[in-house]
Amino acid sequence: MHFSRRERAFLTGVLVVSCLLGGLAGYAALTDELHLQSCGGVLDEDVQTVMWHNTWTTGITFLGFALIAFFTVGIVPVILRRLLSKMGGA
Repeated sequence: MHFSRRERAFLTGVLVVSCLLGGLAGYAALTDELHLQSCGGVLDEDVQTVMWHNTWTTGITFLGFALIAFFTVGIVPVILRRLLSKMGGA
């Protein structure tokens, strides 16, 4: 699918905003966990397991929120605009 310059600029802006939203959502998903860890709630032998759990949780949350936001706010309006212009012009 080829995008016009205007569509590329729009999608770039939406991508940046959706990545920021995904990052904030990933951080928000871990705030309780990080608070417990800073209070000494993790045993020394569990540090690596907890680190990978935190990474997994943040990654999944980031991908979920970023992709949903990018497709709903970025890709879907571009596709709808193209479809509607083809239907109206034909």
